[in-house]
Amino acid sequence: MDFLVDTLDKKKLFFVQTIFESEHHICTLETLLQKLEVNSQTAMSIFHSILEDIRLSDFSRLIDLSYSSSNRLFQLRLSESFNIQNFSNFYIQRSTKFKLLKTLLLTTFDTLQDAADSLHVSYSQVRRIISDLNFSFKPIGLRIHSRRNVSLDGNEINLRFFYTALYLATYGIGHWPFSSFTYLDLSRLLDDCPDEIFKSRSLDKSVLIHYYLAIHLMRERQGFRIDNETISIPLYKPFSPLNKKAFSKFSSTIGKYLPHHSEERLVDEAHLICSSLLALGGYAPIEEVPDFFLLDDRLNEHKFAYKAFQIVDRVNDHLSVPMTDKERNKILYSILCLHYRISLIGEPLNYIQRLLPYYTHETLDLRKKHKIQQIKRLVKAEMDSSVDDWGKDFYDYLISQYCLIYDKQLQLGTHTLPITVAFVSIISNQTLQNDVCQYFSSFFNLKVVDSIDEQVDIIISEVAISNDTISVLRLHQPIIYCHQQLVQSDYEKITEALADIAKKKFISPLS
Repeated sequence: MDFLVDTLDKKKLFFVQTIFESEHHICTLETLLQKLEVNSQTAMSIFHSILEDIRLSDFSRLIDLSYSSSNRLFQLRLSESFNIQNFSNFYIQRSTKFKLLKTLLLTTFDTLQDAADSLHVSYSQVRRIISDLNFSFKPIGLRIHSRRNVSLDGNEINLRFFYTALYLATYGIGHWPFSSFTYLDLSRLLDDCPDEIFKSRSLDKSVLIHYYLAIHLMRERQGFRIDNETISIPLYKPFSPLNKKAFSKFSSTIGKYLPHHSEERLVDEAHLICSSLLALGGYAPIEEVPDFFLLDDRLNEHKFAYKAFQIVDRVNDHLSVPMTDKERNKILYSILCLHYRISLIGEPLNYIQRLLPYYTHETLDLRKKHKIQQIKRLVKAEMDSSVDDWGKDFYDYLISQYCLIYDKQLQLGTHTLPITVAFVSIISNQTLQNDVCQYFSSFFNLKVVDSIDEQVDIIISEVAISNDTISVLRLHQPIIYCHQQLVQSDYEKITEALADIAKKKFISPLS
């Protein structure tokens, strides 16, 4: 979200991030000059300005930035309770653009000059800021109007999800930025939410949900409404007697937070909120698919559930060992929530999701990298082979989310044919075997044997095996040599070899 940071603060943020990303958070002056494209005098000026910012912040005791003139090195030290993202958020929160957006969430300015005076900037500056923001907002259909008054306008659903992502990424869990509702207030509201929508007091995505509820309810209090008739996808409705009872109680409880709404309008609010919570799912404690996804007539007309069943079943077909019913239900539920999110928010989702801390599939842990690559390979093959154009506009987003869902819900090692491993050691195979199996068991299905025959897929040895022995025993399997005390390079070699074997052991190999 660097687009929100004031121009003068962007250099400072890049300065600190460059040091943070350097080895041991130590960076030479020469490196900084090269990365920032400035001279020494400017770099030191930026450095001292950052020190002043830190001194005036509320986290001054949690971060230390220093410079050694003797060896021309900058060093950054962070407290264990301090995240570098907090530093980025500091510059975002004090930026003029963010302050303007924060104000426009709840109110308007009568004139541009009023906005400029409130933000302590010039008339021309506020015009330029609004122009920049409007350019950024094009993908989500929002716009700041400034002719008669200064106000934020656009699709109300997009606006609420945008602000949810913005506030969550900027404030996180360290600060609750709302005065209208406490965090506990909204927890009490969620206590009455149907269990198939959200489990009360669940920690999974709890902060995200609280932010959304606060923004949704505040906009409603200010008189901004979502016209249900403009929503193309059906809104949530309960089917079972238990969920109908919970939904009725939930809509009544909303009245405590929106006291001026009629009973009919409170029911509409309950449909909207439950639908939005479904779109933000799936949640770890929920293990069954909500009835709404399976029983709603309009959803069934568009084969909504069918599309999710299709990708779950097709991926399952490529697994050597099928998913359990529990795994399948969890994955199906999460994919249905994902598809509903796309249908409810639409194209702006591609923009909004970039504001949130992003789940990365590329990882330094090679074991995890293998798992993600294998999952990605499966889901991409199914998406590419689909004759249905649904979701093509969200191809990259869907791929990343499918990978995230399968990564969370599927232990890939239990769904591949076993890799037969033989260990060779100087004294005892048991120690080497334990080290390897404990490290890799969550990612590969390893079967250990005590003898070498045609069924062995790989030999892991801490002693050299002579060519004569290889010839006599007719060994054709890959042999991975490692140290008696395994080091990082050993784990990397073994990971690469196991990943190659696992890839070949799928029942239905993919091209």
